Amino acid sequence: MIKTPNKQRRWLCATFVALCSGCGGGDAQSPHASRQRVIEWYGDSLTFGSIAGPAGELTRIAVPPVRRAQELLGDSALCVDMSLPGATVRDALDGVNMMPFGRFAEHANLAQADTLVIRYGAADAIRGALLADFERNLAHLVMLAQDASKAVLLVGIIDVHEHFDITAEMVERLSDFNLAVERVAVARGTGFVDVRAVPVTLPDDLADHVHPAQAWSDRVTAAIVRHLQPQP
Repeated sequence: MIKTPNKQRRWLCATFVALCSGCGGGDAQSPHASRQRVIEWYGDSLTFGSIAGPAGELTRIAVPPVRRAQELLGDSALCVDMSLPGATVRDALDGVNMMPFGRFAEHANLAQADTLVIRYGAADAIRGALLADFERNLAHLVMLAQDASKAVLLVGIIDVHEHFDITAEMVERLSDFNLAVERVAVARGTGFVDVRAVPVTLPDDLADHVHPAQAWSDRVTAAIVRHLQPQP
């Protein structure tokens, strides 16, 4: 069952450190990083690759999205994982506790990344953010990134399966937030990945009632990577 926003936040933050081993950010200090294209990935549990374990504990798919993206891109880029399960775009702007990068405005001006992949919206909707606030905050975050001369790729929100604790109202709400991400992409002139165009069979492709299993996660990541590669 989805936890209440406050309990969910504490639960996610308490398990985040234990999960960080193996995330894409470990190579950020590589002496070769400055000679590579650097891509930072921002988002919530969908970017982090979180799933609920058999006993309900937070765990992770075998190959999280940022690591899979690194495999697909190879030596052409260095992928750095800046995601945090349960994080919202407001959390990123504020640099809340456990956020890997502090306040986004300061980080964007100092980061060596060329490109930022931004995948907020799902946790925002589930945690009860107002749609108008989310859209305004996401647009502000993108503006800060562009002002820091970063290329931005916005990623939409995956479809969800109606479940005993995922109501029809929540399904519709997530669709509304997905449209808001697309509107920001158009307004700010960024790339947009329509992840709802990625083939999926629900609920078979789910690891739990909201998070993709490995195969679906890999397909979504491949769609994102295609936007990051030079187009013929």
